[in-house]
Formats: sequence, C-alpha cells, structure tokens
Amino acid sequence: MSIEFTKTGPNMVTSTKGFTVVFHPPGGVDYSDTSGSAVHVDTELYATPLRHVLYAKSKDLRGMTSARADEILGGILRAMAYLGHPAEIFKE
Repeated sequence: MSIEFTKTGPNMVTSTKGFTVVFHPPGGVDYSDTSGSAVHVDTELYATPLRHVLYAKSKDLRGMTSARADEILGGILRAMAYLGHPAEIFKE
C-alpha cells in the first residue's frame, strides 16, 4: 500500500503527487503545487452530520477548466481525509 501524504506542519500535508494542502480551521484551504499554482478554496463547517464543505465555485477556481478544478478539489478532499476532517464538495 502506497502512502500519498506526509504531515509537514499543523494542518498541512504534502502529497507524493507534487502538491501541498493547508487547512485553516476558521475557514478555507490553501492548495499549491510544483507547477506554481496557488489556490484558496472557501470552506464551511456543517454541524449535522459534522463535515467540512468545499465550495467548487470559490473565486480562485473560477476560470479554470472543470478538469483542473476537479483535480484540485480531489486532492484537497484526499488531504482533508488524511488530516481527519471529513469533507464534501458543494457545486451549486
């Protein structure tokens, strides 16, 4: 079994796939990768059931191809799961 993530700081993980995710509990996730992309994705905490929601229409994701935005959101979802913070994507 391959391990994708390494914890590199408080609420920060680095992927073997070349990106880093930083989760900010008050709201938001920062994503950066080796190609120089740096994206902030807005989040919100839902209480029932307890989970974080990633907003697919966050400002930094607008104007990207849907494939690239989905790639970034997928990486963030995996990173959040690794950190123990269940998350889902809100696309509306």
